[in-house]
Amino acid sequence: VAGKKAGLRMVRYWDLAASKGKGDWTVGVLMGMDRHNQVYVLDVKRVRENAHKVKQLILATARSDGRDVKIGFEQERAGAGKAQIDDLKRMLVGYSTVGVRPEGSKESRAAPYASAQQGGFVTLPESASWLHDFVEEHKVFPKGRHDDQVDAATGAFNLLAEAGPASAEMLDEMDTARLDRMMSAG
Repeated sequence: VAGKKAGLRMVRYWDLAASKGKGDWTVGVLMGMDRHNQVYVLDVKRVRENAHKVKQLILATARSDGRDVKIGFEQERAGAGKAQIDDLKRMLVGYSTVGVRPEGSKESRAAPYASAQQGGFVTLPESASWLHDFVEEHKVFPKGRHDDQVDAATGAFNLLAEAGPASAEMLDEMDTARLDRMMSAG
């Protein structure tokens, strides 16, 4: 769904795992924001795969999302983190990409996103294959076994919040029925 057609400014944020098969997940959350600061979680990709398959997923997802969806990546502080982000940016030439170095604790980074949730400003689809795991992980954060979906959602939310809401011009083009169908279909 193109951001202009849906009336949303959208980002996909990736929290990258270090290994395949155990431990952390690689998660990419697609999130949009309208001019009223209402946030929509539109899609979640969550895998445990090797680096090559993760890169394939990221590229396929970027193509599916479209070029007007900004792509963010959590960038680890070590030198390997910068090299990894540079490699992904090279692969995604033609897309808007950004590496984000996390600042502060996970809880402090998630605070604005949690506040928006509590205020009713974050909308989830009525049904989606990923919805149950996404909600359950949020319920136990920060004490749960995994926090990768929360990290990716926090990253997406923070990128959207930094840039501000969608423009009124984008919303004038919005097909409300299409957005409603998208949210109910997941």
